[in-house]
Parts: sequence; structure tokens; C-alpha cells
Amino acid sequence: MITATYIATGEQPAQTLEPGTVADILWSTAIPADGLEHIYATTGRQEISLVLFHRSVHAAHAVAATDRICRSALEQAPALTGYRLLNPTRTRHPDDAPFSDRRHLMGHAKTARIKRCATSTALRTACTPKAPTQKL
Repeated sequence: MITATYIATGEQPAQTLEPGTVADILWSTAIPADGLEHIYATTGRQEISLVLFHRSVHAAHAVAATDRICRSALEQAPALTGYRLLNPTRTRHPDDAPFSDRRHLMGHAKTARIKRCATSTALRTACTPKAPTQKL
């Protein structure tokens, strides 16, 4: 799980974008070698916050892939004019996060599962409801 943030530069007016639009832009710049599985984006007036999930054994590969994806998007997408990228960083697995953060991450996972957009194995496993037990 890698987090990244685009912030408005202030030099040019930055567009306020929908989270789905930002995710589509990032998906368009991803390549199979990036191992990208899922993108979660939130947008505000001056900031776009991202969480990217990768199929990668090494966190360094996931951070590098996120950096490449996000920088490519800045270069290729006119909609991101007026934003700059803060360096992507590795975030702990939701089970390692403090309770309040874990609740937030798991809440997103439940929403994503309902929308059928969650592809992260960790999130799917954490949020899969248990099968009901049969009473005899």
C-alpha cells in the first residue's frame, strides 16, 4: 500500500477533479510491470490524495512504480496541470495500522467490495464475510 499526494502549485489554477477521473488517468499510465491492483483517490480543492495497491514482493518496487505512474500522469494529462507530486511513501498494512486508521481503511474496503472494485487480496481477505453457520 503506497500513498501519494498531488498538491496545487499555486502557479496555475488547478482543476478540481472527481476521484474516478484521477484513478482513470493513473490507470492509463500504468504498465503491467508496475503490478498495480487498485487505486483509491480522494480529491479536494487544493489536494489529491492517493492510495495505490500493488502486487509486489518488495515495497521499494511498489514505491518506484507509484512514483513512475504518478509522474507519467503529470506529464501526460492536461487535467493535472497546476499540481505537483509529493514523494510516494509506503504505508503499513491495515492490520498494522492504529485502530482508527484500520477502521477507515477497512471501511473503504467494505465500500469497494460492495462496488465490486476492490482487487487487493489483502482487502478482499480482510473484508470477506464469514459463511453463515447452519443450525441443525
